[in-house]
Amino acid sequence: MKTCAHCKVQQELDEFHRQTKASDGRASWCKVCTNSITREYRKRIYSAENKTNWHLKSRYNLTVDQVSEMFANQLCKCAICKTELTKYHIDHSHETGKVRGLLCHKCNIRLGGWDDKQWREAAIKYTGFNL
Repeated sequence: MKTCAHCKVQQELDEFHRQTKASDGRASWCKVCTNSITREYRKRIYSAENKTNWHLKSRYNLTVDQVSEMFANQLCKCAICKTELTKYHIDHSHETGKVRGLLCHKCNIRLGGWDDKQWREAAIKYTGFNL
């Protein structure tokens, strides 16, 4: 028998995770306490808000406030076609990483190939357009 250091309930040793560095070979918190604390930690750390913040910062070096400001400056419209944005894509240069604006899905897809010079030339050759 062992008493959980967290909930203070005495339980069988099987109710504690194995821990080789502990003197008795078992963790000091019971499995129920360990699992509940871990679950709460994961909810807090891996929340949708934190994922969004991490994604914006790591990929575009932006904050949520900066994106909201861009959205307001564009009057909630696509930077190219000026349609209302319900869902947006952050347009950026793949060469420099510089953010250019917020686009609708259609404009983002259309513009996507223009950063790739080799693809652009192949597309022009394929379609027969003269630019």
